[in-house]
Amino acid sequence: MGGISVLVVLGLFMSFYALYLFLIFISIFYLVENYIFESLFLYNKTHSKKSWIPYYSKYLLGKEVALEKEGLFYLSLNVQLGSLDTIIFLLFLGCVLLSFIMNIYILHQIIKKVYPKYGDWITVFNVLTLGFFRSISLFLVRNK
Repeated sequence: MGGISVLVVLGLFMSFYALYLFLIFISIFYLVENYIFESLFLYNKTHSKKSWIPYYSKYLLGKEVALEKEGLFYLSLNVQLGSLDTIIFLLFLGCVLLSFIMNIYILHQIIKKVYPKYGDWITVFNVLTLGFFRSISLFLVRNK
């Protein structure tokens, strides 16, 4: 009887590990996809190689919408925290939430300039997909 319970517990741990690996893979995919498409959008708008600098591109994105102060604030939100202390973790989650809100707000301002009629729908779609299509939306409107 003891062997079966050990197998059940090992299966449970393996499923947690698989879920953890899946979440890490999705997070890495999101970060890479976001970086590439956002940088391509900024490069087509500014024709500057500075758009490929990872954190400076957030400032350029805020500058694109004429929100220079918000761009600097958004740049400060992208600080990576490495400790697992509860307070720092909660601050990190707060920064992630504020970063998501700023991302969607800046996207809405850019999309509203290009497609005034469909800007709200595109923003709602990006919120419902948790921002996965935000950088793709920016990439699609880069030449307009």
